[in-house]
Amino acid sequence: MQLDEVYHIMILYWPVALAIGLAMAFFGYYLLRTSLAIIGFIGGIYAGQMLWNGVMAQHTFNLSASTSNIGMIHIVFLLIIAFLSTALFIAFYKFAIFLAGFLAGGLVVYYFYNWIVSAFNVKITIANNPNLVGLGVFLTFGAIIGFVTLMSERKAVGTALAAFGSLVVAYSLMIPIAPKFGVKPQNIVSSLSDGKHIWMLTAFVSIFLVISILAVSFQIGRNKKRKGENS
Repeated sequence: MQLDEVYHIMILYWPVALAIGLAMAFFGYYLLRTSLAIIGFIGGIYAGQMLWNGVMAQHTFNLSASTSNIGMIHIVFLLIIAFLSTALFIAFYKFAIFLAGFLAGGLVVYYFYNWIVSAFNVKITIANNPNLVGLGVFLTFGAIIGFVTLMSERKAVGTALAAFGSLVVAYSLMIPIAPKFGVKPQNIVSSLSDGKHIWMLTAFVSIFLVISILAVSFQIGRNKKRKGENS
């Protein structure tokens, strides 16, 4: 069972995700708890999907329900995990700050790593498994940037939320663009990670960088203006 139903909804309503991403990128720090709730919800969806896949892969269930009913059970399960994750993000502020930096930093470095490996055709493996290297890059840099975000909270949180919002914007814009690269919209995540679609990955990284730079510049300018008004 895959996230076909959820992907279908995302594909249909990608402008909504684009608007949310832009709001997080440019105003995330000023809407901090709302932004953390959104990150918690998105993280919960992916965590729930990983858990669902693991359970379905290891156990065989004798389900007499129809395929549509199983799909509904799948979506309800994901929503429950997502709402629990959202509640945890709101309740545990410091943890949410760390995880926001962890996810934003880890994903940014991970996609840069994939871009470099794809662009220069570099072969890096651990135990003949290149996926382990990507996972190690994500976890290592995610943890480092997460702790930096927690230590220098004010500036780092704004930057982390700008990065995360920019990732959402870049992904949302990839939905209408993906077919031009011969990729189905529901396969965007795997196509960005497999190292076989270098131009699509380059477009994704370029969009992310432009939005991130604009968002951080906007926040800096806004902070200077507020400080000038206060003084």
